[in-house]
Amino acid sequence: MTTKSAIFSGILILWIGGSTYWYVCKIKKDCEKQENIRQATKSTVKISDTVTVKVNIQKTETDERNELLKEKISKGYTLSGFPYNSDKYENFPQDFNNFTRDLKTFLQLNAGETIEITGYTDNKGSVSVNMELSRKRAEFIKIKLLELGINEEQIALRAEGENNPLADNDTDLGRAQNRRVEIKLSKN
Repeated sequence: MTTKSAIFSGILILWIGGSTYWYVCKIKKDCEKQENIRQATKSTVKISDTVTVKVNIQKTETDERNELLKEKISKGYTLSGFPYNSDKYENFPQDFNNFTRDLKTFLQLNAGETIEITGYTDNKGSVSVNMELSRKRAEFIKIKLLELGINEEQIALRAEGENNPLADNDTDLGRAQNRRVEIKLSKN
């Protein structure tokens, strides 16, 4: 009689488990919700060899803002129209001010991230003069960012001279577009 009871109990447990699965997963579709919860879980804490507790950390407003900032900043910013033979820029456009404000916030939230400031020139003048001028333009923008409170260790400089023009150097407008500084997130 005990063997029959054990078999009956085993079948009953399997039947209960199967019907519960069918009701929860197939009828109520709660298994999909459980999968979403598993995907949202960001960390697992191991308490012992046999017990594992999953900690669900929900995104905060700061996390969401950080993601939006990273998306905006990863597009970079190009400041064109430096005066010919000049490493100074005046009357920064409002979108530059908005970008640098967002950049500062992003870099404060992400101390491991760095940016690269790259200076460019048009093709007038010698290669060595243009390389030095592009470095000075990048340095000028770096100083502006330092004045805003961005950490110097998060800034890298690069000078490209007349390399990688955005526009045709045969026109005044094209040359003005090529006299630029680009600010981009570095690829870590």
